Amino acid sequence: MQDTVKTILNFWFDQTDPRQWDLADNTFDFELRERFKLTYILAEQGLCDDWLNTPNGALAYSLLMGAFPQRIYSDQNKADTYNDLAVQASKKAIKKGFDQLFQPNKRKFLYLPLMNSPYSSDVELAVRLFKNIAQQEPVYYRRAQKRLNEIQGFASSESIYAPQSVECDRVSAKQAALV
Repeated sequence: MQDTVKTILNFWFDQTDPRQWDLADNTFDFELRERFKLTYILAEQGLCDDWLNTPNGALAYSLLMGAFPQRIYSDQNKADTYNDLAVQASKKAIKKGFDQLFQPNKRKFLYLPLMNSPYSSDVELAVRLFKNIAQQEPVYYRRAQKRLNEIQGFASSESIYAPQSVECDRVSAKQAALV
């Protein structure tokens, strides 16, 4: 499976123009989906969890479960499910100090799942982490700040009607989907 880690990192950082990371491109999205669909199946089954024990593995897992699904799944629930796994992986990698081993252009991909999380505590963490690399990645720092403002604004407007947090709303939505 370490060959797959290398394949993901090589594809994203060496074979892909960084401008493609943020551009809408159906051909590129199709290539991502087709190239890594088997790896998604393995990751869903927990067969890639050992990647989280190495810095490169954690970065590859974060890309696979965080950045890629945001691009390739029109079903937002599927992208969110993958992002939840990426958030857990990112937190583990950060706790182990793996993020500090990467230059900002790679490190940001460990922080992106936190920024895309529906939980304000995750987004607050992303803002703090992006602040440390704001000089090199100002766009991502501003995006994280904007996302936090959106979540806090949503939580504030919702609190007018009910004393629930964004986290409670998300849990309720997931429970409703199961019924």
